[in-house]
Amino acid sequence: MENTSKPTIAGILIIIAGALEVLGSIGVFIASTMIGVMPGMPAGQIPPFLPPLLAGVGVIVLIAAVISIVGGVYTLKRKIWGLGLAGAILPIFFGGLLGLALGIAGIVLLALSKKEFA
Repeated sequence: MENTSKPTIAGILIIIAGALEVLGSIGVFIASTMIGVMPGMPAGQIPPFLPPLLAGVGVIVLIAAVISIVGGVYTLKRKIWGLGLAGAILPIFFGGLLGLALGIAGIVLLALSKKEFA
């Protein structure tokens, strides 16, 4: 089977989507630390469980980002097709609207090039 550029393009898209997830997790971490000091918010209005909950969401998004980036790297190497697929699926849920588009494009390209993986 000849090598096409589909896995390379898919890998790049997945890595970009993973980078967007990293930015999203940073945003969630910042929100979890700043939520108690928002201007105009009276003291005691923030439930005490909210900052740790947001930090936990940030950790989950960061883990998804790492999986996406690693999956994108393995897609570039044409190894571990399933990890590349997982890396393309996660941005659909955690990467925002652009992550959704990049993830779907990555899935399509991965599906079309499955035979090129070792």
